[in-house]
Amino acid sequence: MAKNNILVACATTTLFLLLVSLCPLRTSADTDTDEMVLDVDGNPLEVGSEYYVQSVGGGSSSPAKWLRRSRMSYAPVACPRRVVETTDEGEAVKIIPQNTTEKHIRASWDVQIDSGYTAICKEDGVWSMALSGTIMSPQLLVSASGPDIDSSGGLFQINKAGASSYKITYGPPPGGEAPPGYFGDLGIVEAFVFGDLILGVAGTNAEPLQVTFTKKTWGSHQAVASA
Repeated sequence: MAKNNILVACATTTLFLLLVSLCPLRTSADTDTDEMVLDVDGNPLEVGSEYYVQSVGGGSSSPAKWLRRSRMSYAPVACPRRVVETTDEGEAVKIIPQNTTEKHIRASWDVQIDSGYTAICKEDGVWSMALSGTIMSPQLLVSASGPDIDSSGGLFQINKAGASSYKITYGPPPGGEAPPGYFGDLGIVEAFVFGDLILGVAGTNAEPLQVTFTKKTWGSHQAVASA
């Protein structure tokens, strides 16, 4: 009887090992079931490429509106500069995943958004959050001048919002928590000068802003600016 039990155990172990060997090895990419974030041409967003971000819903959509950091000429703006929705030409950004070995961006990943370095404010261009408002009614605005209240430089997620549009979400710092109102979907939260609108955490005061991404290519900047 003991011999039979040993044979059964050995057979079971052998079968288990055989089944395991038949299963394909799964890489980090295989286990990530999140869908690719696509640009307006239906191509996955590429790590290292630059994209114009167009507002298509949840804000005002006519005429065409784009996201960019506010201009220094827009008094009384000083450093750091905010991210605004504007009818002026867009400003291309890079989407940077936490795992820099990845080639494409997937929905729900933690990413940084980078408008690029400018010497005017000596800003690195990485989007982060800036606290505005009052103690009783705080408001988080998006800054494009590098770390402000968020020492991580700002971690965002891009998630599906419509059939062909996305929303950008700001979350608590990694491993930490934040009170309600300090994280959530981004939307238009404050009026600015010359018709521009400031981007911030929408909360209950605004709809999430829906956006699309247009890849910056040679000659595309003028097309975006005149759209």
